[in-house]
Amino acid sequence: MMETEAVVAQGTLNVTCPRDELARALGIVSRGVSTRTTVQILAGILLHASGGKLELAATDMELSLRTSIDIAGASEGSVVVPGRLLLDLARLLPAAEVTIEHKPEEAAVEIRSGSATYRLHTYNAEDFPRLPEAEAAERHEVDRETVLTTVARVSRSASRDESRPVLTGVLMRSEPRELVMAATASYRLSVK
Repeated sequence: MMETEAVVAQGTLNVTCPRDELARALGIVSRGVSTRTTVQILAGILLHASGGKLELAATDMELSLRTSIDIAGASEGSVVVPGRLLLDLARLLPAAEVTIEHKPEEAAVEIRSGSATYRLHTYNAEDFPRLPEAEAAERHEVDRETVLTTVARVSRSASRDESRPVLTGVLMRSEPRELVMAATASYRLSVK
């Protein structure tokens, strides 16, 4: 999705997009923002504009989320902004159109919507971790209800004891025409 060179080439980000689409996209990627970290950049969301799209990305080094939205009047560039703050702000903006302009000389991003103007401090996009390329991964289509039902049945056996974190998750293995999930707490096991 994002090449290393594209992220490093910061430029001066200046984009206009619909508020509702921005809030929806931020709602998705904000789940990947780290809430308890000593590495400040992990509390941010990477905004990268190129080719008529604004790509948003966040990671806590275990989970990485990305999405993109269509934009108008863009100059290409990248910047990292505080994630939770940007999400809260996007939900409260008064107008239907939002303009996001990076001001690198001030290490800030200016967000304008209707009569409202906000300034957020930024992080350097070069410091944001490189995310794995999703295009290289093998993909399979699975019915939503089937996945939800399977996770609900299997997750009951997952451990709730954080002293053994490997047992708190659900193993998902993809095979041709089959998705296998398993969970254990070391004294019970569920496989479907």
